[in-house]
Amino acid sequence: MTVTHWPLVVMVGMALGVLVSMVGTSGAVLIPSHIFVFGLTQIKAQGTALFIAAIQVWFGPMLPYARAGNIDMR
Repeated sequence: MTVTHWPLVVMVGMALGVLVSMVGTSGAVLIPSHIFVFGLTQIKAQGTALFIAAIQVWFGPMLPYARAGNIDMR
């Protein structure tokens, strides 16, 4: 990577950081929105944020393995 690519790298990193915080893998945006917009308690908002993160982090990457038959569901 040359020096001229650093601004692009920083911009992409910032954009991905904002996107990640909005889709649930960070509670910085998701938990307050659940509390103030949907009226959840803080504990329920935190649990919901963790569940949303689990879908993206655990279940999403597991799907190709399940489709290929590489998971023993017993």
